[in-house]
Amino acid sequence: MRELVPVLHATLAALIGLASALMWAVMSARESRVGIMGLIGVELMLIPLAVGLLLGLLFRSAGRGQTILRTADGASIVIGLVGLSAGAGTLAWLIAVAIVALATAGLLVTFIDPAPHRGGWRSH
Repeated sequence: MRELVPVLHATLAALIGLASALMWAVMSARESRVGIMGLIGVELMLIPLAVGLLLGLLFRSAGRGQTILRTADGASIVIGLVGLSAGAGTLAWLIAVAIVALATAGLLVTFIDPAPHRGGWRSH
């Protein structure tokens, strides 16, 4: 069960990165300045979200990071639900469904499998 948390969250971070790359590929073909600015705004949400997931995994292995992972999972669910509600194409809809499913599974697994406890400055 311990291997499930890193696998789910690494896959989720990779999927968010894939969604980000696909958005750049779709928007680079258009010449709309408003669309490019909207894309940059979305990227300013997606990239920190993927980094938050990876930092949560890093700190979780050190005995901390559960809150970072749970917060990133909740934000991923919200981002995925927004992607589902928008009038996007089939590929974007499938990616949004996968993001919501992985984030929900990751959130539930963090409650089932607690982080390893390591001694630190608050160990007593």
